[in-house]
Amino acid sequence: MKKRIGIIFLVMVLILSSFVVNAADATNKTAVEAKHFHIQLNGKLVSAEATAGTTAYPMVIDGVSYLPLKALGNLLGITVTYDNPTRTIMIDTKTKITPIYGADTKTQTGVNKKAVEVKDMAIELNGSITFPRNAAGDIVYPIIVDGRSYLPLRAVGPLLGIKVDYDNPSKTITIATDGYVEVAKDGYSVESEGNDTIKTANPLPVNGGKMKGVVGETIQSEQDLDDYFKLDFTQSGVFTYTVAGANEAQLSIYLVSKENHTIYSDDMPYEDNYTFSIAVKPGTYFLELRSHSGAASYKIDTSFKAYPQDIELNDEYEKATAAKVNTSITGTLGGADDLGGPDNSDWYYISDSTTSSLSYTLNAKFTTEITLYDKEGYHIDSAQTHQGTVSGTFTNDDPENVPAPYYICITGYPDFSDGPNEYTFTLK
Repeated sequence: MKKRIGIIFLVMVLILSSFVVNAADATNKTAVEAKHFHIQLNGKLVSAEATAGTTAYPMVIDGVSYLPLKALGNLLGITVTYDNPTRTIMIDTKTKITPIYGADTKTQTGVNKKAVEVKDMAIELNGSITFPRNAAGDIVYPIIVDGRSYLPLRAVGPLLGIKVDYDNPSKTITIATDGYVEVAKDGYSVESEGNDTIKTANPLPVNGGKMKGVVGETIQSEQDLDDYFKLDFTQSGVFTYTVAGANEAQLSIYLVSKENHTIYSDDMPYEDNYTFSIAVKPGTYFLELRSHSGAASYKIDTSFKAYPQDIELNDEYEKATAAKVNTSITGTLGGADDLGGPDNSDWYYISDSTTSSLSYTLNAKFTTEITLYDKEGYHIDSAQTHQGTVSGTFTNDDPENVPAPYYICITGYPDFSDGPNEYTFTLK
């Protein structure tokens, strides 16, 4: 669930060696030590330390709360350095260090300090120059206090893949690292804000997943229109999801591939409980909730039932197995085919007959269709049965009368979640 962000935004600071500030690119400000603030890392109250044993307190500048970047790097176990000749702050998330932090501390507010905003200092993330921006889309610049350089955490946080919030009543800065999931008392995980794209999607279990959040609300003057959730399927099967609470807004729901291609979409106009099931193959998918009007507090529940594996391999034209006249053949549909998808077709070829005398009998307890093709893929004839037996003779209206072999495709639509379902057919 998204927390309402107060007027205080969060910023991080880097301890630097001495440098010269270009007055033409500097703006004077006033900083106040916020020694009365708490810091919570993945649910644990801690104190930030720029070096082991030395507490680095947050600071407040123009109503904005700053947290030391060097200390944040220590909290997260990432490397932060400064190159003085090139005036570049370098953040390396790939080179890990042992996390450093102390016990929670809280004292009275500290003294005022002079601060300077500088615009001639570069920021490098994993080898590439980057320009952090705030919620309004403006570039943010380092602020120097007592020879230390500070950067806005709200702007840099998304680059580091972390979630940051501020709770004003308790004066607590909360930091959640990648993979950390907040779970509410009702058993639902709480969405991590910033999940507005596929790249920042929150993970959601495909079976027994419980997630809640808010979509369509305004955060820092920007409307949060999309929430994405990542789904990883290791088997083929039927995926079912239920969205509750959508009656508060006009929402649409999408199931998309990792290439962002829409697989399924539907509108949920002010519908309180929406449930849908869809067959999926192994792979990574994304569930997207989009608000067209209004804001909604929603809950998502998921379930998944895997297909039993089908041992047959004749699920494609190129893999057809032999069939003979006057011979009863038993096959199965349902379950998963050898490609990992739902097995809804079986292919056979026959080379000892002509279509002018080929008749058939097909029996199944589910809707089934039998279709005859020539060897060039031309559709000759077909018949369908709705849970029962169908018999007849194929009618060949192919003017070229292509000779054998011919191909027969048995297509069926059983309840795939029940596994393979038998059918029988005979050719005469």
